[in-house]
Amino acid sequence: LNGRLDHVLYNLKTLFEFPNLQVVLIGDDSSARALHVGETVIRRDERYESIQCGLIPLQGDAHVTTRGLRWDLNNNVMSFGAGGLISTSNQFASDEVVVRTDAPLLWTTEFSSKPHSSSMSSSHD
Repeated sequence: LNGRLDHVLYNLKTLFEFPNLQVVLIGDDSSARALHVGETVIRRDERYESIQCGLIPLQGDAHVTTRGLRWDLNNNVMSFGAGGLISTSNQFASDEVVVRTDAPLLWTTEFSSKPHSSSMSSSHD
């Protein structure tokens, strides 16, 4: 999640190419992962993750419902297009968030402290 923008975008695209794997990209200040169609439960790791998080529809329009965010969505249409809704500055309202979507989404989380690879299972960028 650091470095040249074209490389960052390619890495984000790659997240969506492996729907059977839970790949997490880790940068200096944040992480990103793909949320696939259906329901996903996300549990915040308070040791490393702040309350800051985001949902971004990178693959077209998505109807999204959330539970556990400060600004929950209720079947809202999210779109990366001009004037579309993206949720780049949301927050955990509880330690568990449930996201339901009919299209893939990018989930981002800000770190509260530097992650340690030995205590987080993920793929590194």
